[in-house]
Amino acid sequence: MFIIFNIIYLMSWGNIFLTIVIIYILYIIYKQWFTMVSARSTIYRFYRPGCKYCVESQPEWDRFRQIVRNDFNLYMRVGIVEINLDDAKNDQGIISSFNIPGVPYVVKVTESGKRVNYDGERTAEGYVRFVKYG
Repeated sequence: MFIIFNIIYLMSWGNIFLTIVIIYILYIIYKQWFTMVSARSTIYRFYRPGCKYCVESQPEWDRFRQIVRNDFNLYMRVGIVEINLDDAKNDQGIISSFNIPGVPYVVKVTESGKRVNYDGERTAEGYVRFVKYG
């Protein structure tokens, strides 16, 4: 809102060139933001609370989520979805579209719809590498 008032103020003083420059800069910022947001992948983690391996890997998964939250570049690159298979009555469409061989199951769906299964180590660093390079 403040930016709009400044633009109106600048236009009222007849400084059209400066107004055009400011509008162009805002357009570039918007375009960059839209490109970053639209180029997101999504990481799905399917798990069961009673699964030994799911319980063992949960602290590292939580640490991975914290790393993503604290790193703006990672945060803009990936969305994180966790689906509890024991309580997934509303998510049957998502579950049936994935061929889940076992739990915990982590898969990345890229912005183009390509699915990449995660088969690396169950550590926060491994998940981060998967987001960046996998």
